[in-house]
Amino acid sequence: MTDWDIESFRKIYKEDQANDSLNDYSDYESIEELVKDRKSSGTLFSEEDLAKIEANFHDLIRYRCRNAKKSLEWLESQELPKVSNELLQETKVQWFRVDGMYGGFSYALFDLGGPVLFTESWSRVFGGSGEQHRISPNEVKLVAKGFA
Repeated sequence: MTDWDIESFRKIYKEDQANDSLNDYSDYESIEELVKDRKSSGTLFSEEDLAKIEANFHDLIRYRCRNAKKSLEWLESQELPKVSNELLQETKVQWFRVDGMYGGFSYALFDLGGPVLFTESWSRVFGGSGEQHRISPNEVKLVAKGFA
């Protein structure tokens, strides 16, 4: 079992439910589109920052599955995605399937003056379940929802 604490996660999770722009797709770009335009910065991020992003990503995965007990149990038996500097060199978006979700998480690391992991998640069972998040060492921010 993990030491995941939903209350601690909620402290860093930024979800502005009142913000209608989350459903405005005029500025929306999929991670696939963003990766195509990504330029190599040559930057290597600290292992400490990458470990924080990885922990936040793992907590987001658990948070998105929080109402699906079987998915949460399945996650506990899996090796969750690693976040490393090598992700900056990937030319394709990475994918992590979640059993029982009928979907999962695509993700890619970007250099925005510091490391930021972009992730999109959805479930084929629930229309409009798509969410895009940006994960930094200190924050998980919902930036788009309802697109899938």
